[in-house]
Amino acid sequence: MTWRGLSLQVFLLLLTMASGPAQAASGERSRILLRLDCSSQIGRQDLTLFANGTVRLREQVVAQDQLQFSDLGQPIDPEEGALHMYLGELSPEELQGYLRRFGKENLRESEETTDLSIGGAWIEECRLELHLPGQPSRNMDFRRYDSLSLGTAQVVRIARELLEKVDRNDSLEPAFPPEYIPARGDVLERLDGYKFKVVRYTYQGGGVELEGIDQPVTIYINKDNLRAEFRRLLRREN
Repeated sequence: MTWRGLSLQVFLLLLTMASGPAQAASGERSRILLRLDCSSQIGRQDLTLFANGTVRLREQVVAQDQLQFSDLGQPIDPEEGALHMYLGELSPEELQGYLRRFGKENLRESEETTDLSIGGAWIEECRLELHLPGQPSRNMDFRRYDSLSLGTAQVVRIARELLEKVDRNDSLEPAFPPEYIPARGDVLERLDGYKFKVVRYTYQGGGVELEGIDQPVTIYINKDNLRAEFRRLLRREN
């Protein structure tokens, strides 16, 4: 083997070793452990805990003067209100503590869908997703005043504690325009603060190639996962 060939192999090995931790960290940022998404016609609260300890709250509240009412007094679906995003971070110790608390609850008797209680435009309908390491994923739909199993009720209660971990004084949204479609030249800010530029779509159009601005790295991400990995659109080229 020539010296040039050996050097090339060493370079490729070092590149693989360097990219491994970065890819793993990227996966942790986008892997969801828990999501509690509750909405009604007057607002929405979407709380997500990621595997790297990031807590994200997306909150939408429709102002009173934006509501319209039918003759029966029920609100008609308004245009989307302002959507705001808030972030918080758990330390590794805090994250493990929450995972232990979630893991202690008995969810074997929980139903995927409960017998929904009284409803209405003002009553929240919720979706709970739980993806704990080493346990089967569980999803549940319920309304705000449903009677839940003890284990599910405890998981919901613990999840709502995470609301205290986000900084509501620092709103990061409106982050993306409504129905945002990534375009070449868009500059996005990732959850960790690094900036990336959209380069192109992948061959089949389902993924997006982004190039790091703060660091020389190229990443690929499913276009439907952009809002989970990136906090906002900073600017557009056109």
